[in-house]
Amino acid sequence: MMPTRWGLLGAGWISRRAIAPAMHSAHGARLDVVAARDKARAASLTPYRAAVDDYAAAMEAWAEFPPVTVFHDGNRYYLADGFHRAMAATR
Repeated sequence: MMPTRWGLLGAGWISRRAIAPAMHSAHGARLDVVAARDKARAASLTPYRAAVDDYAAAMEAWAEFPPVTVFHDGNRYYLADGFHRAMAATR
């Protein structure tokens, strides 16, 4: 199945703390682009595809990676850090 590709306008607090993490952890969703005045903030929200490809190749070679950070709200788990590693692991 093709993922739903998303884009965000703005890289402020709500985008960084709520929307982007939800998109990254949602099955079948992919955050492809972020438009913002601050280019560095926008880039920090979108996964760098080359890094994901490199991580996937390293995982196939059994390289060790640090653990990801996950939060649990009592019902669901939310990925807070390690988006690139998680994306590479699901390839």
